[in-house]
Amino acid sequence: MRIILIGFGTVGKSVCELLIERKEELVKKHGFEPRVIAITDTKGAVIDEKGLNLKDVLEAKKKSSVANIPEKGIEGKSSKEVIEELDAEVVIETTPTDIESGEPAMSHIETAFKTKKHIITANKGPFAIAYPALMDLAKYNNKMLKFSAAVGGGTPMLEFGKKCLEADRITQIDGILNGTTNYILSSMENKNKNFVEILNKAKKLGFAETNPISDLNGNDSAAKLRILSSLAFNKS
Repeated sequence: MRIILIGFGTVGKSVCELLIERKEELVKKHGFEPRVIAITDTKGAVIDEKGLNLKDVLEAKKKSSVANIPEKGIEGKSSKEVIEELDAEVVIETTPTDIESGEPAMSHIETAFKTKKHIITANKGPFAIAYPALMDLAKYNNKMLKFSAAVGGGTPMLEFGKKCLEADRITQIDGILNGTTNYILSSMENKNKNFVEILNKAKKLGFAETNPISDLNGNDSAAKLRILSSLAFNKS
């Protein structure tokens, strides 16, 4: 299976680390041999249609953009161009969330469908804005759209909800929707440290984005509620 990975921040790098760590398990248990042929970040792309060496790409990213990798890196190459131009079965979309426009993830998803590729994404922006339309688009193009990681990535509640809905009815949802604010408040209470200090630590640990405003102003929780409501209660 040929994969294009869009976005190479905390989530994108974690995807690669998991593919490396579980390579033998994926082959042995599922006969699944993924081949990442392109990775993009904010400055460009690295491409090898035979399959990238993920360890080398991760090491190179520590120093600079993937676009600077000798011979295979292409500075200024956009994610949309990569999706349009390369043959692949799956696009994994991990760019930062924007719940006002859904971009650039929305365009990446639409481009993937136009070029007959399946989509896996952890980006909640497009679903908070246009959940029904995206479901219709996936169905129209006869392609899979997997987005369980968009809400509760560590606890796959969306997949759980879908399965429950097959034979039951969800009447209520309770839970902690934003791990960043939960971590900050718990740390301030238990460790008697100030807000800024804990926030900076959350950034270093990868719990908070470099710009955590969406977590702190409630937008992240609101986006998750919209997605959960669309799925569980058929409410837009």
